[in-house]
Amino acid sequence: MEIEAEDYNQKSDSMELVISLLLQYPQVNKVNVNLNSQEVIFTFLIQRELSISGLKEFKSKLNQSLRLYGSLSQIDVAQIKIDYKCCGDLTELEITSGLCNLTEEVISFIIRFIYNEFGTELLSEDIVKDNSTVENEIINELLENLKVNNLNQRLVGFREKNKVLVFNKANN
Repeated sequence: MEIEAEDYNQKSDSMELVISLLLQYPQVNKVNVNLNSQEVIFTFLIQRELSISGLKEFKSKLNQSLRLYGSLSQIDVAQIKIDYKCCGDLTELEITSGLCNLTEEVISFIIRFIYNEFGTELLSEDIVKDNSTVENEIINELLENLKVNNLNQRLVGFREKNKVLVFNKANN
């Protein structure tokens, strides 16, 4: 019975992380957490079509900024993967990061960078936040808890009509 309770707590942590990230960062459209591959994918919507050259420049600037941030903060910042899909006048930007070096501070840095890069073109939902400091601590704690578990779990969460929806994408 103890093992089942521990498994439930780990699944609960991953679900709580997805919800916390979506509530804390209204600029994030969707969050995928894949504990099997130890990755987190953040999806952003930009209200314009990105060119290939624009994306290359963005990737270079973001990776360079992350290296500098890691150096100044004396933390090991994992390399990120950037992908995108254009859908008419809308671009879906995906930022994939390994879970092992991901912290709330790194997430916050990436989101601020994206906001500074795209400004009002970055689609964002209006959310009233209560206590950012407490939420940041919760996100860091949840990230730490998930780094040590061995669950084969894949969750996706997104916003729809002022609600956060989370689904388990387990392979059956």
